[in-house]
Amino acid sequence: MYKKFSTDDQLFYWFVSGDQTSTIKWEISLSRRVDEDALKKAVAMAMNVHRCFKRRPVIVEGRVKAIEEEDIREVPVFRKDEKIRQLGTNDTLGYLFFFSYEDKELMLSLFHGLADGKASLNFLKTVLNCYLNENESLHLNAGEIDSLADISFMEEIIKEYEDTKPLGRFDARQRNEEIFALPFEQFELSKRIWRIFEIDVPLKPLLAISKSNESSIVPLLEAIIGKTLREKYAVGEKTILAYTPVDMRSIFGKDSNTNASSNVSLAYRKELDRYELGKRSMFLRSIMDLQIQPENIVEGLRSKMGAYHIADSQPYPIEMIIPQIMKMMMAYENKETHTYGLSYLGKITLTEKMKAMIDTIKLSVSAYSFPFVIEACEYKGMINMTISQLFDSDEVARAIYEKIRELIPETEFADRGLRIYERLDLQKLEHQD
Repeated sequence: MYKKFSTDDQLFYWFVSGDQTSTIKWEISLSRRVDEDALKKAVAMAMNVHRCFKRRPVIVEGRVKAIEEEDIREVPVFRKDEKIRQLGTNDTLGYLFFFSYEDKELMLSLFHGLADGKASLNFLKTVLNCYLNENESLHLNAGEIDSLADISFMEEIIKEYEDTKPLGRFDARQRNEEIFALPFEQFELSKRIWRIFEIDVPLKPLLAISKSNESSIVPLLEAIIGKTLREKYAVGEKTILAYTPVDMRSIFGKDSNTNASSNVSLAYRKELDRYELGKRSMFLRSIMDLQIQPENIVEGLRSKMGAYHIADSQPYPIEMIIPQIMKMMMAYENKETHTYGLSYLGKITLTEKMKAMIDTIKLSVSAYSFPFVIEACEYKGMINMTISQLFDSDEVARAIYEKIRELIPETEFADRGLRIYERLDLQKLEHQD
């Protein structure tokens, strides 16, 4: 009856639930008003394809297990209101995701432990495909997709690379560098409040700059942000450290329909300031190429997996263990932090019919271990950078925008105000004997 979540997914329950819940949000603007009945049918169809979205978490014998319903009676689709929904409870029909809508606007919110950016986008695309094609035959191979649901991506990789050693991996715990932290008082984490900004940049000019310097979008943006922070604040000899998620699917040639995201740390040091943007971007690309070597990614996974196995081996229910884990994590993060985070999902590819009906797609995520994170994705030739930050000032976001606009005058900026991100509290999940 019960299914065990893969280790990749369980890591999120242990380490990013409660106040530290990592919540992903997709925002879609359609060219016509949302039809609730058609949307519910589409979500049900997509859940039968991406079967991990059918799973409801419950606590059994002190551990999180999954119940997967064969017959979907209700789907978590709601008209937008002021309610902040508790993930995994009756607020979301027990699921770890939900859709909300208003007029032409549609939003998908989900717990990161359910899926990462790429996997959640694949689910979203299936929903939109079903919705816009009005239940036409889509020739979706549910069995093939579902076969990936219970595979532990991390465990497979660690086993394959068990005899390897890191190759110049940046590990702040083993270095004496002081990491620059922004001088702003942060919101109280338990309130789950972030301030949201958007920067929209045409892709072609950014691509031209990066390609002409043998670089790519992520190191180019980090070169811009690093210089901006050094000009704006008294960084001095400190290192600006960027938390940079990477998709392990392409690195290791494996697939996952839940979580396959890891991260590397890209250091922007004072020495880079002497170079013009193109060279800074080129140097950061070289640094990134080294950091994403399989041996370095695996080294990072080993520490995560080791921490999980230590926690899981404790003879106590998960609700008793996790508060202690969270205290240790917060103490650890206060001692060693990243300056900011930057994730680039890349181009969102849709059919021509879908693109005609979908005006914009945006992505954001809540992150607690650094003061602001940028989630970027490209759609219809524009890169949307959504900034979620844990402090109120617009100073940093506007400074980054102004620096990009100096290069690309068509760049646009928007202040979206405050947003409350949903949370997952394990003690509020259904408990079963």
